[in-house]
Amino acid sequence: MNNHLASLVLLISSSLSFGVAVAGCAAESSEPAAAADAEELRSSATAFFSRDPLTGRRTEALRRELLRADEETWIRTEGSAFGMQWESKSSGPLSAAARADLVQAAFTFHLREGDPSVTNRKHISKLSPVAPTAAALDKALDAVGFIEAAENVSTKAARSRLAEALGAAARTTGITIYSGSANVQVDVDWEGVLVVVDEPNKQLLFARGAYGH
Repeated sequence: MNNHLASLVLLISSSLSFGVAVAGCAAESSEPAAAADAEELRSSATAFFSRDPLTGRRTEALRRELLRADEETWIRTEGSAFGMQWESKSSGPLSAAARADLVQAAFTFHLREGDPSVTNRKHISKLSPVAPTAAALDKALDAVGFIEAAENVSTKAARSRLAEALGAAARTTGITIYSGSANVQVDVDWEGVLVVVDEPNKQLLFARGAYGH
C-alpha cells in the first residue's frame, strides 16, 4: 500500500474510533445503570425481515450500485449491502430519536440472524444523520471504504455512480441517510456503516465496509 492510501486508511480508522473512545470515557464516568440504558434497544417496529429487492426506486437503484461496486478495487478489505423491511403499528413520521433507535434495532436484528450469540444491544457508535450535500455524502461513502485502492477508469466510474445514486436517494422526500461506526468485529482496524431509512416504504438499506489485515 502506498503512503497516500496508508494515510487514508489511518484517517478513516482514527475518525471512526474517536467516537468509541469518547463513548468509553463517558461510560467510565457514569453510573452503570446509565451506561446500560444507553445501550438498550428501543424501537417503534414490531417486526423486521430481510427485503430484496427494495420497493423504493431510488433505494433499490442504490442497493444495486452497492452490490455492483463489489467488483471494483477499494481500500476496504470486506463489505456488504442488504435491505430490510420493518412493520409498525404507527403510520406517522418518526422523530429523529425514534428513527435512530429503529436503525440500531434493525442492525442488531440482522447481526443476530447470522449469529444468535451477538448481544442484543446497540452495535453502531457515532450514528448521525448525513446532510444531503455532495461533500457530506462523499464522506459517508469514504467511511465505508469506497476509496480507490488504485486509479483506474472502472473504479472511478463506480464511485461516480455510487455518489449519484446516494445523492438521488438523499434528495427523496421521506428518506434519511445515516453514517456510523460498527462495533462488531474485533479483527479489523475499522468498520463503517451507511444506512438509508425510507420511511414511506418502511424499508432500510445498510452498507458495511471494513479494513483489516
